[in-house]
Amino acid sequence: MMWLESLLRPSVLCSSLTKLEFYRDREVECFTEEQETLLLANSLEEIGFVRCDSLQYLPAWLHTLHNLKTLHLEFDSSQIRSLPDVLPSSLQNLYIEGCHKILLLPDVLPSSLQELHINGCSEIRSLPDRLPNSLQELVIEDCEKINLLPKDALPSSLQKLKIWSCPAIRSLPKVDG
Repeated sequence: MMWLESLLRPSVLCSSLTKLEFYRDREVECFTEEQETLLLANSLEEIGFVRCDSLQYLPAWLHTLHNLKTLHLEFDSSQIRSLPDVLPSSLQNLYIEGCHKILLLPDVLPSSLQELHINGCSEIRSLPDRLPNSLQELVIEDCEKINLLPKDALPSSLQKLKIWSCPAIRSLPKVDG
């Protein structure tokens, strides 16, 4: 049993941990020191916060995770009202689902972002003014208040655009190039 305890120490896990998911932890309002240590693992490529509905905020230092490629946020009734202002520069996939209290996305999304999925976010009204030129897939579903897509244009890199059950969107912007 002693070997298992030492294996589960954050310092051992951090060196090789690539995926971390907080799932259905309805009691946690903020992170313990051990959880924060795990989140600071330089090897992390994917983090999921799934149905942690008592969570009050996301770690502000998410942007320091230089290998993070995927961030998945899925809540039923979370208290989280915003995402961190700065997301990791390495982020390629951002999935936001059922985040009913989030009002805004960050003004600037990472230039490496390839997929952006927003689903069931009833209070978001618009996307950032400019989407990254790397964006290949944009999916917006069941977001009744989104009425503004980027003012200027959608990136020319976009290969898939899906807008479903978003009655406030009345027109599409032009595509760059």
